Amino acid sequence: MHYCETEFIVIRPPRGNEAAKMKEREAALILEKTKNCDFIVLFDERGKSMDTKKLANFFQQRMNAGTKQMALVIGGAYGFSESLYKSADAIISLSQLTFPHQLAKLVVCEQCYRAFTILKGEKYHHG
Repeated sequence: MHYCETEFIVIRPPRGNEAAKMKEREAALILEKTKNCDFIVLFDERGKSMDTKKLANFFQQRMNAGTKQMALVIGGAYGFSESLYKSADAIISLSQLTFPHQLAKLVVCEQCYRAFTILKGEKYHHG
């Protein structure tokens, strides 16, 4: 994205047959990859619902607060562990619907792009 430096990190889902243990192993991997981030956002159905303008405002507030690096995290097939929920700085809902991981990634990218066009006063977002 040309508005900010962006890096995509894909974490391979841990193997196993017990969801709780898999979520904890995945949480450890996520926390390792995000340890240098100022702010961690989980995208989760239990999160706060917001429209694109509110997302833009959220980003502006984080930038005003001096956030230099923000991790936007999409959970695995079983969702997030309780330890990851506790480590998160914010939880945002994309929808109450369940999306495949690749579609969720696309929606997050699109909404971030729209949010930045709003912040920059550009004409991409109509609404």
